[in-house]
Amino acid sequence: MTNYSRIREDFFRIQKPLIQDMLRTLSCTFKTPKDVINAIKHRLASISDIYELEGEEIGSDFILTQDETIITEILWLSGWRRSDGRMLCIMMTPTGKYIGHSWDHTGPVNIAILAKAVIPMFEKLEISYQHVRQAMRRRRGPMAFFSDSELLRNLILNFRDTDTEVLRTIHKQEISYLVQIPYANAFAACSYNKETKVFHVNTILSNWMASKHITSLQPQSVNG
Repeated sequence: MTNYSRIREDFFRIQKPLIQDMLRTLSCTFKTPKDVINAIKHRLASISDIYELEGEEIGSDFILTQDETIITEILWLSGWRRSDGRMLCIMMTPTGKYIGHSWDHTGPVNIAILAKAVIPMFEKLEISYQHVRQAMRRRRGPMAFFSDSELLRNLILNFRDTDTEVLRTIHKQEISYLVQIPYANAFAACSYNKETKVFHVNTILSNWMASKHITSLQPQSVNG
């Protein structure tokens, strides 16, 4: 497998709209376009040292990783915050092309990279029914409509078959997939074993719990 985050010095192709916005919004930090470019390259390089996105490039925009996930987009929580506390979030393709940026994130993360991906083409779906049922019983309101485990099974199968994007994260040094359950205001936290081709639903997370899961990334020992 080729490690694309390491072999290219120009992995992230910095665009003029981003430079101009950073100069305008962070005027106390950056004075010239070169300041911005150097800072972005330096910070991104330090992240790629601990988060090695390894895989085989598919076409010009996607990467197939070692766990058989197709990465479709990268979200970089850059760590730079403007005066109102909102963090600069930069969207890019897995091959480093700039998609866009916004000042959206308000959580506690300093610097992290998240990835959008499609679910691997698993052969078997397993659900921890007891754990899932217990998680659902602790919730009220919208969760009451999500009592049938077959709905969850059908939802995940549909996500797999339609290549619907999910959030691929790293939690406690393990790759996880967060599958949004639109009508339940929650996420299914899942894992995948590429040797057995089993996709496993471990538990159900509320939106708040999913946010905590995302912002407790521990990527330093995981490749791909």
